Amino acid sequence: MRRSWMIVLSLCAVMAAQARAGGTKVHTVGKDGLKIESKIDADDPKTKVTEPNVNVTVELPAKTFQIKLTSGAKYRIDLIGPDLDPVLAIQDNSGKQLAFDDDGGEGLNSRLDFVAPADATYKFVCASLKGAGNITLTVKQTGTGKTGTGGGAGKEVKFEGQVTNDDPTITFQNREFHGKMHEAKMAAGKKYQLDMVKKDGSIDPLLFLQDKSGKVLKVDDDGGGFPNARIIFACEKDDTYKLFAAALTGEGGYTLTIKEVAASGAEAKVHEVGAGGLKLEGKLNKDVRSIVYQVKMEADKNYVIDMISPDQNALDPYLKLLDSSGKQLAEDDDGGEGLNARISFRAPAAGTYRIVATSFGNVGIGDFTLEVRQKE
Repeated sequence: MRRSWMIVLSLCAVMAAQARAGGTKVHTVGKDGLKIESKIDADDPKTKVTEPNVNVTVELPAKTFQIKLTSGAKYRIDLIGPDLDPVLAIQDNSGKQLAFDDDGGEGLNSRLDFVAPADATYKFVCASLKGAGNITLTVKQTGTGKTGTGGGAGKEVKFEGQVTNDDPTITFQNREFHGKMHEAKMAAGKKYQLDMVKKDGSIDPLLFLQDKSGKVLKVDDDGGGFPNARIIFACEKDDTYKLFAAALTGEGGYTLTIKEVAASGAEAKVHEVGAGGLKLEGKLNKDVRSIVYQVKMEADKNYVIDMISPDQNALDPYLKLLDSSGKQLAEDDDGGEGLNARISFRAPAAGTYRIVATSFGNVGIGDFTLEVRQKE
């Protein structure tokens, strides 16, 4: 009898711990959305969450809920706590953090716009940075995560946020700008339009595009029409990129949209190197800082690639050669005559290679000629 009571008491302890943590029930998002009301107490189990802007991991008292999401579906998620400072994180089943927000909603409340990468059950960590009290978690499907048709162009991901003077900063040209960090996967050979649009407040949007190491690739202030920011990005490598949504001046809300757009004719066409070689004319300007050409090459053949500028003071050519996955195989600055660029390359396999025609420092503008020929 004593053993039976010990088993019952152990089960009760486990159930109580699960209740404090948020339980093991798997929730689904119906057509009217999902609403969960709960309470975060100071003695709730602590869960690790990572603030990606500053790469700091902390343990906070939290309730964790398991929610089924559909692959490719876009969700608006709000965590509201009138008596505390809510923090919201989404994890996969392995515990890997996929999304995080602290103050993206109204006041100190959290808000995430999240596109589910797969049909799966995700862990929603509802934590408190400060204080205890009642919370309301709402999850509503707002779209499929993509719009439009035709060769994949039109895919869209959207984030919403709020920039305040308490946000983390990025340093650029000896100035510091406050903002929020977002991450997005982009594919080699695709072209993207990144728009940061003012939503409310006095914010003058300023958008930074970085690689995953934090290197700034592009910056824009008013490219989307004052005061909105826009970056056109020809992606050369499959990777996760960082978008730092900042304010040149002021504070306020914004919407950040990442949309795949159709490549230009020069970038979409696959070229062949004939007996007389391949010769293409191009032009770089303040909006087009590089052009990616797709060129077929034969296995074990030697090729010479030249980028020639008629005005090397205005455009100092720079060449990069990539394979079909975006892996860089070669690059050159001044291997040709004067400041012109030249790459000599032996193709290890037959396939379509990408030649990136750009400029030294990514700042040059002007006309150029791209030539590709086989060398015996």
